[in-house]
Amino acid sequence: MKVLNAEQENDVERVRQRELLAKAETMKKKLPWLKYGMMKAEYMEAKEREQDSKMKLDAAARTLNNFKNQLSMITSFSEDS
Repeated sequence: MKVLNAEQENDVERVRQRELLAKAETMKKKLPWLKYGMMKAEYMEAKEREQDSKMKLDAAARTLNNFKNQLSMITSFSEDS
């Protein structure tokens, strides 16, 4: 009886090991996709930051051009006087 019980316990342990190995294999297959997802998220975040920076740069360039135009108008007005 003890021998049969020990064999059954070994069988149960082997089944558990097989299940754990199957789970580990599944996780191993999912790992590249998880890495891809993380890299894609980083890329999208960087792309968004780049777009924000471009918008800010364009706004600053417009402001600079407005100031240049006003300055040239003032200098031309003062030269005419």
